[in-house]
Amino acid sequence: MDPREKVALVTGGGVRVGRAISLGLARSGAHVIVHYNQSSGPADETVAEARRLGVEALAVQCDLSRPESATAVVEAAEAAFGGVDILVHSASPFLKGAHIMCRRVQCFGMIPRFEVHLSQTKEWLDV
Repeated sequence: MDPREKVALVTGGGVRVGRAISLGLARSGAHVIVHYNQSSGPADETVAEARRLGVEALAVQCDLSRPESATAVVEAAEAAFGGVDILVHSASPFLKGAHIMCRRVQCFGMIPRFEVHLSQTKEWLDV
């Protein structure tokens, strides 16, 4: 798919991997909606950089842990761009004291893949 002139929504799009994805899509000509929960400064910086690349960009705040609030992102996308063509779910909770647990699993017995689980310390000990 050619991303030029498409509208991309990147959850967690203002920081870390989400920022890189947002800016990569902008460099490819996609307009970007940068979702954030608490990182308003980085989201605004990502939007400014995307605009310098010549595309339209918008930052939208939403706490995705509350499903009823996710409609704010959809409504903003509809109002600003008429909808979304590309969805990248990059949002993730980064919890203080959290550990990452990985395990190798078989995907339908054919292709190995890795599952990554983020757990808080207490949950980690209860596993």
